[in-house]
Amino acid sequence: PVTPTGCTALAPRAVPLDVAALPDAKERPFVDAIAAAKKSLRVMVYQMGYGPILDAIKARASAGVPVRVILDVSQKDVNQKYMDQLVASGAQVLWSDPAFTYMHAKVIVADDAVAVISTGNYSQSYLLKERNFVATDRDPEDVAVLGALFDADYARKAPSLPCTRLLVAPVNAKQRILDLIASAKTSLVVESMQLADWDVRKAIGARKDAGVDVRVLLASPSWIDANADAATWLASRGGTARWL
Repeated sequence: PVTPTGCTALAPRAVPLDVAALPDAKERPFVDAIAAAKKSLRVMVYQMGYGPILDAIKARASAGVPVRVILDVSQKDVNQKYMDQLVASGAQVLWSDPAFTYMHAKVIVADDAVAVISTGNYSQSYLLKERNFVATDRDPEDVAVLGALFDADYARKAPSLPCTRLLVAPVNAKQRILDLIASAKTSLVVESMQLADWDVRKAIGARKDAGVDVRVLLASPSWIDANADAATWLASRGGTARWL
């Protein structure tokens, strides 16, 4: 068992994160972690997709590695064919708990030794054309928390997270994001698919009012409707948003 010490968001890690940007990194961070799994592989993702990540997961299951997967039930139309392929390869696959409107996490945990956390989904077409970020995490505390979180979601139980530096929605993520925004003294850079939450908007506005240099980069309103309203709101506060 790992004795936790990193209970705050900015607590230092025993092993630094390895962060890469997509599409530059392509599928390599994901496939490397999956291919190394010898004892266990846990995967939870909003949308599965065709390509090297799916192929690598199926290969581990076919090789006899215990593979468990949670797919978002809200994306059943997208995910059903991938669920069928994964089950055929020997993986155990569940739909996410319907208590969540979306199970939007994208996390891989291999051998309780390494975790891969990404902002983007696993289809090769998305990996090669979208700006996303992927963090490879080998910190023992983080990996233990992510494994336990997966197990709780798989068992349809509430997770116990008394001590973690990770931001987990809906447990602690919002307040930690608000705290981070409020800590900005000179500059604040926001890059997000959407900016819809009013508490987050107000926190950004407060930093702008305090003289902090605020820059915001959002997905185009042609894709995310909420961002048109976000841009109007930013303009009312003397700020501007640019589109990805």
